[in-house]
Amino acid sequence: EISGGGGGGGNKVRPRYLQTGVN
Repeated sequence: EISGGGGGGGNKVRPRYLQTGVN
């Protein structure tokens, strides 16, 4: 995770409430 906080590739807008974010 770049800046997603566990969100998947780099979802900077969706920090950690999406732990399965979009890569």
